[in-house]
Amino acid sequence: MDVLPVLEALMLILVGARLGGALFERMKMPAVLGELLAGIVIGNLGVTGWHGLDNLRRIDAVAVLAQLGVMFLLFEVGLQTNVKQMLAVGLSSTVVATLGVIAPMVLG
Repeated sequence: MDVLPVLEALMLILVGARLGGALFERMKMPAVLGELLAGIVIGNLGVTGWHGLDNLRRIDAVAVLAQLGVMFLLFEVGLQTNVKQMLAVGLSSTVVATLGVIAPMVLG
């Protein structure tokens, strides 16, 4: 396996995530939103007509690292979850959480 394309992809992903995170921190918003937005922008540049990064989708190692990244993101969110705060918002959080699980299952 050629490692150079994987390293180039990781560099692009990490730089994009860092820039997006820093931009959102300056706007007093969570950095993770900027990191996610950077990933969405990089992943959808083909929609704008520029296909220079389409090769990233063909690198199996990048796909594996992306799946690991999703698992770590969900784990981090779980660690930061505060049950007392969730109970304080009560019914509205329960409705949002329930719809957030059921709606994708029904639509899928």
